[in-house]
Amino acid sequence: MSSIKLWKTTLIKISRFLPRSSASWRILRGLLIFAVIFGWIFSGFPRIWQKPPIPPKIQKAQAANTLIRQEINITDAYLGSASGAYATSSAIIQIDTAQYTSPTYRFEAVASTTSSLASNIYLKNATTFAIVATIAIPTLTTSYTRLYSAFTPTSGANNYVVVMGNEAVQKGAIATRIVILQNAATLSNTETQIEIGSNVIATSSIVTTPMSNPKYWYYDSSKWDPLPTFYAEVTYRDYQVASTTTYTTATTTTTNTTYVASRGVSYVQVEAWGGGAGGGAIATDAGGGGGGGGYAKSIFAISAGTSKALVIGRGGAVDVLPGTATAAASSTYDGGVVLADAGGGTNSTARGYGGIRPRSPN
Repeated sequence: MSSIKLWKTTLIKISRFLPRSSASWRILRGLLIFAVIFGWIFSGFPRIWQKPPIPPKIQKAQAANTLIRQEINITDAYLGSASGAYATSSAIIQIDTAQYTSPTYRFEAVASTTSSLASNIYLKNATTFAIVATIAIPTLTTSYTRLYSAFTPTSGANNYVVVMGNEAVQKGAIATRIVILQNAATLSNTETQIEIGSNVIATSSIVTTPMSNPKYWYYDSSKWDPLPTFYAEVTYRDYQVASTTTYTTATTTTTNTTYVASRGVSYVQVEAWGGGAGGGAIATDAGGGGGGGGYAKSIFAISAGTSKALVIGRGGAVDVLPGTATAAASSTYDGGVVLADAGGGTNSTARGYGGIRPRSPN
């Protein structure tokens, strides 16, 4: 029963006992009206001047922005440099800015120094070595501390390394990484790293070698929407097997071949021997041997993958009849840059002459 109905009912019942024209009736009626209004105001029932009005307007819930955090680990083992010396990470990572929507980038390190001196850690372009971000290790950071610096990477896909500064203090980092924050509400593209390999694997084996500290990754395609694109990445170094490697070739007939410089080769020392000529009888004198081939040697700078032509000269044939021994062929490198001349064969009047080296630098 509402307050108004209760009021009407009460008035009707009371009016049976009090004449409506009496003063007592007017006083009682005023008190009842005041009680109804007073009760309505303090009852908690919505009033028309409230906001929201009657009925209450449905409010839209506002959630806080949700950020997605991506990490690209650079080093997960100790990287340190002595006082006055730089140190560069062997690990190389790539950041492709086209893979991230509205990102914020941070360069992070867990680092310390051995004294109260400050120092720096740099994120550098692996190709140009330009500084992209700098983390300042404050003074008195003698315990490992997480430090970071916001930065903007070079547009596009670029490779990066970590470099410890050369300040006059021992400094080191046990972890370095790139952190990328993106707003989930506007996310349309992202890239994440799943680290599988261990820190260091070194082998001289020529067969497939398993990782010394492998990590295992379980993939469930139902957890990815849409289906992702995967790339396998590795940072490796190919050490030169020896300081000197000999490439040798010889032939019994004149042969054209090619030398291709291997990885890690910066210089080649070329040694060439010309073919020896055939010997035989001489019509006017005693027989003799053919001339010996010439010798030449030079050193040249070369880049890996560069091809150079080699000609290996054959030896000369002995005579069948007096004066018919044949000359040998010359040996050359790179079209005659190095030339070891061939020996001459005997003829009907003279013995063979030795090879000469008119174009063979030493």
